[in-house]
Amino acid sequence: MRTISARAWGKINLALAVGPPEPAGSAKPGWHRICSWFAPVLLHDELTLERLDDERSASAFAISWCEDAPVISPIDWPMEKDLCVRALRLLEQRVGRPLGVKMSLRKRIPVGGGMGGGSSDAASMLLAVDRLFDLKLGRDELRTLGAKLGSDVAFFIDDEIDAGVDEADDDEGDVDPIVADLRRAWDRPPRSAVVSGFGETIERVETPSEDVLLIVPGFGCPTQAVYKAFDAKPTARVDEERVRALVERAADEGAIPAMELFNDLAAPAAAVEPRLAEVMKRVLAPTQIPVYVSGSGSTLFVPFEVEEDDEAINRLADLAEQNLPREGPAAEFGVVAVPTRVV
Repeated sequence: MRTISARAWGKINLALAVGPPEPAGSAKPGWHRICSWFAPVLLHDELTLERLDDERSASAFAISWCEDAPVISPIDWPMEKDLCVRALRLLEQRVGRPLGVKMSLRKRIPVGGGMGGGSSDAASMLLAVDRLFDLKLGRDELRTLGAKLGSDVAFFIDDEIDAGVDEADDDEGDVDPIVADLRRAWDRPPRSAVVSGFGETIERVETPSEDVLLIVPGFGCPTQAVYKAFDAKPTARVDEERVRALVERAADEGAIPAMELFNDLAAPAAAVEPRLAEVMKRVLAPTQIPVYVSGSGSTLFVPFEVEEDDEAINRLADLAEQNLPREGPAAEFGVVAVPTRVV
């Protein structure tokens, strides 16, 4: 194998409970324990790797935006700081030799949007390099390596076992055809999960595949600033029971409980970035449908049951964009409405 391509999937936080910062003297002072319901979506980046003839040759890296990316922002970070590059370096350290590749990363997932784009890219890099060079490290070890890069990386590295689709299920129509096709691919989306602790505890769960409308602003929310704002009024504890109750309800009812989702970082994110609060208000006003923040922002999402009307989400996207800022300082928000799907 000389080349390999992999999709790096975005995610949204259907529920996010955050605890107070860990005290001084603890193992991770200042860190926050969480419990979150992670769900992958169809929006994805595209990673392509070419194995160099001389593996000792210096690797080459290129990052660009896809033409259909919802929001295009500067790619201005040092290449050696990129999570994909750092993932490759970790693998080289692990196996004790260079792994020369030519990398092309084509992005759609917004930077600083709370959708885990960088973490997903790093996970795909670990998986793709392992496959390209036949390293056979195993998913557990890849997750351990990924945890060194960021707390969300391990979520995107699912087990190699089949995620629950077989031909009998397909014939009976029990599994959505889109989801069934994706789950057969080697680079399929990770299964949804309840992620807790500092991101190290991952409990895979079933989440109904439903349409969601992403509201993607042309600005990000700085994660550290959002957590600092949260720390001004921290919660007493991580409300794991609330998160798990939502997951159980979705399993029982076969639908995401769209009116009951929550995010403890939503208010701090809006305080740090007032434009986020303005966008939320303008989207909610005409629709009266709840609008939620993913992660620490700035991406918003509106859950939408596909059974209602296949075209309704597109009409909602049009309606949302009509009510988003077009004049004055708010016109610089650069907000785009993107229909996608939880998979």
